[in-house]
Amino acid sequence: MTVKRVVAPRRWIGVAGDTMPTVALNNPVPEGSTFYARDTGVLYITYDGTNWVEKLDPSPGVAATSLGKAEDAAHASGDTGVMTLGVRRDTPSTLAGTDGDYVPFQFDNKGNARVVNHKLFGEPTLFYGGSGAAKWDRYALAAQKGTGWQAKLTGGVQSGDDFGALYIPVNEMPVIDLDDAGWSWYQTNPEVYGVNIVIWTHDPDDFDKRAEITQSGSATSLDKGSGWNSHEFPGTAAEFFQYGENTTGTTMLTPLYTWAQFQADALFSTWTIYRISLDYGWYSTGTFEDVWITELQVNGEAIPIRPGVTEVLHNKPDEVREVRVAIASTGTSHGANDVININNCTTTSVAIQFANVVRNNGGYGRIIGASIIDETENVSPRIQVQLYTAEPTCANEDEATNTGPIKADRSTWIGNIDFPALNAVSSSIASYAQVSPSTVGNLPITFKCGTSSTTLYSIWVAVDAFTHETTEDIEVTLEVEQIAG
Repeated sequence: MTVKRVVAPRRWIGVAGDTMPTVALNNPVPEGSTFYARDTGVLYITYDGTNWVEKLDPSPGVAATSLGKAEDAAHASGDTGVMTLGVRRDTPSTLAGTDGDYVPFQFDNKGNARVVNHKLFGEPTLFYGGSGAAKWDRYALAAQKGTGWQAKLTGGVQSGDDFGALYIPVNEMPVIDLDDAGWSWYQTNPEVYGVNIVIWTHDPDDFDKRAEITQSGSATSLDKGSGWNSHEFPGTAAEFFQYGENTTGTTMLTPLYTWAQFQADALFSTWTIYRISLDYGWYSTGTFEDVWITELQVNGEAIPIRPGVTEVLHNKPDEVREVRVAIASTGTSHGANDVININNCTTTSVAIQFANVVRNNGGYGRIIGASIIDETENVSPRIQVQLYTAEPTCANEDEATNTGPIKADRSTWIGNIDFPALNAVSSSIASYAQVSPSTVGNLPITFKCGTSSTTLYSIWVAVDAFTHETTEDIEVTLEVEQIAG
């Protein structure tokens, strides 16, 4: 290639459609002369006085027809730019030889950009304590919002540590990045507390340092009425406090602060969020009735309110209560279909009661096991235990002829446990029998206690005649699985 020296080049300006100068038309046209098309912004150069090529400008420009654009400039239809190309990579792998090298974007065989999915929020879970409860529900009155599922929280009888909560795991979001949240819920009755947010934080490099930043349940900005309620976080009110371990360095001590103050705090501004919860309860007196949480949005991302896979696959009872009742005998012979009770034929008897079969008044339970033992050895009658959610009106005095269940008790009768004939092993071993869902006897039995009660009422009936010896007890035990409700 011959290198030419450019001497006294000339410059022309026109539009893209103009005929560019040539030696034949505009002699002289020195080599190295330029022509600028003012309508397209393209600069041309001639290398021989006749042929012109586009000259690449190291500055792409920022006009509408330029390849470059200014930072934060507004887009306009028809703007010119440079297409960014990526590489199809069916099997993900690096395209760079050394750390710090430039690489193209990668796409899969369907044209999807390959990105790492760092999921920020996990599946909701439920938690409760004390006399509180939490369960997944599909309540018709609360179905107009959300997924159709609701997190039903019950505060229960309030004594300081009674609550229900909806937990959302968070993948280490910096405290300073939590900008907004909103949630809605349907509430049974007006209460002194609403459904409040709790932000669970820790030092990402030292998990011994953690704290809960809690919105006051009594905050003025928080809805607390019956029917539909909602709240938008964070607001500008000072309504947050913190409680945790190893929080030396914070100035967020007492009394209440805004969320912005926590984000600006020397300690908490360096921490991350590992959980967000919506809580209901934690009051000192009274009873908090049910609420149904239907919607939650955090930083513009909707969190679907519904049971997660883990809760569906591992839906096990959190508590099974064992409730025992024993009655003593004064030496009674029972005929077939006689009532068994402790009053020895008096007419002032009441039904035999199983107290505290559920956690809360009006609570739900499921009887999954029952056993009976008679201290009288070597007897084998069949015994029936009728169960009610209120004092029945049928005969209940000892040795009376059984009349239950009768139609007057139809709304409180939940079923009968029919024990098989007691095992009469020997003259030195008590007589006994057991019932489970895998045997005869009518288990399981699901029930709901009366509105102001945690008690089941029972009538015991001798299906077969037998003698209950003096001072010998009969004891019945119920295994009751607790159902959150």
